[in-house]
Order: sequence, then structure tokens, then C-alpha cells
Amino acid sequence: MKEFITHIYYFPLPFLWLLIFFILFLKKEKFFLYVKYLTLVFYICLTPIFSFLLAYPLINITDKHNSNIKYEAVLVPTAGIYKDNNNKWYPSYNSVLRASQGEKLAKKLNIPLIVSGGQLFINSESEAETVKNIIDYDKLIIEDSSKNSYETSVNLIKVFETHNIDIKMPLLLVTSPQHSLRMHLSLRTQGFNVKNYSSFESFKFDYKLFLPDIATIGKNNISLYEYTGILFYLFKRHIRI
Repeated sequence: MKEFITHIYYFPLPFLWLLIFFILFLKKEKFFLYVKYLTLVFYICLTPIFSFLLAYPLINITDKHNSNIKYEAVLVPTAGIYKDNNNKWYPSYNSVLRASQGEKLAKKLNIPLIVSGGQLFINSESEAETVKNIIDYDKLIIEDSSKNSYETSVNLIKVFETHNIDIKMPLLLVTSPQHSLRMHLSLRTQGFNVKNYSSFESFKFDYKLFLPDIATIGKNNISLYEYTGILFYLFKRHIRI
């Protein structure tokens, strides 16, 4: 799925395909008009306000963390690893952010911290093992078989059974904002009572929201990837809405 997104409609590739289509198939008198429309849409897609609105359903549709709820565990799904020149593996930046926030919450609530992430590459460590090296917590539980969100939700059932954790009791999910919905739906479909810890930046309304920003390219692609993942999971019946 990643390769398809990267080569077909990773932003701003759709605008390139449309421009090529205009060049090949539009008559000259219509070409400049449609290029003007395309330029306007491209401008809008580069603004922070568009990026925020694109991500909004992913980050605000799920059940949120409530300090009055008694949780049974904190779950941190990992987000990739990388290898240095000495063939040593490290957790990705997003994995570190998720793990540090999850550890902080688990210690505060004095409940188990579950880190889930399997082996992505031949001869590599599991994602969970790389994260384990940066966590100092005696209630850490490692689940190192899952390679995606769906597998995490399925394999977590065995983890709960092994450690005598009630699947019906609240589970606090700590992940990246745009990943929250797909992970939440995956867990809920398997019967978990999951709540999302929200770490999304506050929204400040000012004129900069309407000016193009290079950072929106990465944010838009994250949202597009998550929407594609949700559609794929719906097609495979991994999740129910």
C-alpha cells in the first residue's frame, strides 16, 4: 500500500498527473483556464487551514482520554525503526514520541505499559525491542509479533489473557494524532474499550493559516496514508464503523 501511495497520489503528485492530462488532451483555448483552476486548488492544498481540515476527522472522531476513567493499561503501537552505519537499530522519531508519552502516563497512573511492534526487516530487531531500550519502567509489556495496526489489535487479546487484564476495561491508546482513528477502530472491532490520548497541537486562528507552508506537504501525506489505510481495512473487514 505504501508503494502505491508513494508513486500514485502522494501529494503533490495528483497535480502533476492532472497537468500532464491537460497538456495531452485539452485544447489550447481551455488549457490555460484549467491550469488557473489547478493552480488555485494547489495553493489551497498548501495552506495550513487545508491541512488541518483534512486531518480533523482523523483526530476528532474518536473517544478521548478522561482523567476520571480508571484504565487497565496504556498501549503504544510503534511507528518504524532505522539502522545506522554500524548496523544498530533505533526507534523512529514518532516511536520515541509515542513511547515517551506512554511511559509518562503509565507511571502517573501506575498501570502496565504495552509496547507493540514486530520485526519489519530480515535480521532486524523488532520495533518493540528497539523501543524497550529507551524505557525505564518495571511494568513494561512487550508485544513483538505485530507488523501493522490490525495485527496489534488481534495480538493484544493474547497479551491481555496472559497478564490477566480484562478486555472490557478501559485501555488508553497513545499514538500519533492522525493514526488514532485507524488504531482506535481496529481495537474497538476486536472488542477493546479504548480511549485515545490526544496530543494534537492547539488550533490558533490567524492569517498564516491561509499562506502556503512547506510543512503541509508532509502533514497532507500522513492524512492521505491514514485515509487509504482505513479504506483498505474496511475492504478487508479488519474494522467496522
